[in-house]
Amino acid sequence: MAFAVAPRLLAVTAALALLGSVLATRGGAPEAGAILGAVLGLVAAAGLLGIGVALPAPRLAALAYDVRLRLHERLSSALDLPSATDLDMRELQRNDAIRTAASVTAAQAYPLRARRRDVLGLALAAGLLAAWWALPATHPLVTLIAGPVAAEPATQDSTSKDRPGPGQVAPPLSPQQVAELQQLRAALSELRAQLDPDAARAGEALQSAADELRRSAEARAVGRALDDRDLRSAVAELRSLASQIAQLNDGQMAALAEAMRAAAQDAGADPALGQQLQAAAEALERNRIADARKALERLAQEIGAIGAGLANNRALEQQIAALERQLAAAGAAGQQAPGALPGAGLGEGASSGAAQGEAAGAGPTGDGRGPRGGGGLDSSAQGRELPALLETLPANARLNASGSLEVVELTPEGDKGPKAQRPVLELGTDTTTPFEPSAGARAFAVGRPDVSRSLPLDLQPLLDRYFTSPKYPA
Repeated sequence: MAFAVAPRLLAVTAALALLGSVLATRGGAPEAGAILGAVLGLVAAAGLLGIGVALPAPRLAALAYDVRLRLHERLSSALDLPSATDLDMRELQRNDAIRTAASVTAAQAYPLRARRRDVLGLALAAGLLAAWWALPATHPLVTLIAGPVAAEPATQDSTSKDRPGPGQVAPPLSPQQVAELQQLRAALSELRAQLDPDAARAGEALQSAADELRRSAEARAVGRALDDRDLRSAVAELRSLASQIAQLNDGQMAALAEAMRAAAQDAGADPALGQQLQAAAEALERNRIADARKALERLAQEIGAIGAGLANNRALEQQIAALERQLAAAGAAGQQAPGALPGAGLGEGASSGAAQGEAAGAGPTGDGRGPRGGGGLDSSAQGRELPALLETLPANARLNASGSLEVVELTPEGDKGPKAQRPVLELGTDTTTPFEPSAGARAFAVGRPDVSRSLPLDLQPLLDRYFTSPKYPA
């Protein structure tokens, strides 16, 4: 029965799902069509599953197969044998039924073909769907069935084509305004060409190197300054470290060299910075004070150059952002006068002056704010918060309540206090020879007592009698 019902059920389900999807799509709600198709598919699957599960009894099924396949009751007779039948006879009958059932081809017995009326109904539904799809969205029949929602997308598309976008030029523009926009675009392209991509990579390399330097007690101040993006303070700390390099012992020199080498490996994005860090590490490992001082000085100069490049890039990015806003406003309004757009003539001189002013005015807090430079622009770039790292503090250093590093003296002040005296109970020395049971009967061991002599007064006589007066066997 499932084979006979399945083609019709699947055809009707497909037709209904397709019809609902088209109606929902033309009505402006494609999600409703998808939901309808899914519901119909689930209903069809549940129906087929129910038909397949609700199977008849074995004897009824065998009788139905005998009638359907014209097997002359060979299947049903194998199941209806009386219990008194000989076992051999029952086995032969069962084997014959199995061979007969195996010889039947299910595809020929139950072909999957639809009836003629089902095919005609499906063709009619497909024709109606094709005609419905061919109708325009403004047709009265579509408006009547699907409502006015179907005609809204076409109206929205037509109005969106006529409306200028945010980057498009409004039609009523004078030649002077067009020239103004072209001048803005040319200035914007010039500023973008002046951006230094190597400076951005060098800044990332500095941040990577800062993580390793912060883990070293000797270079912690340099690492913190780099981590805060305060390159001016980092340069000052490096020069201070170079001036104090002769005061470091061998262990501190080795630890500083290891930190420099690890920072050089992390600063692979900038080969020049990595080379300077590697040179400083090699000079420190060889305990060459003069070479190490020179290497740290060159490293400070390299960091200063990177800071100047980053400041120049930040100034250029601010000017680019300002020009982009002005260009968008001019294109949207279309009413700007030729001289009303500030910054159209900004060039290399203004950007370099702003970069110099920002590099010279970097505050100690690392936020990049400083006094105005020669270009008349100041930086408003904010520093980013970085995750905290585990730092190794020396044995004589700790952090106070405000988080600042302070050095404390761990040596005690003054003389030691008097040692507390406790009374010791002395019971004297026992002159009797202790009895040693392991030495055999009536044997005594010469040596130290078996127990400690520091005993309470009430137990001492009892223990003395126990060990000094043994009772020998008769």
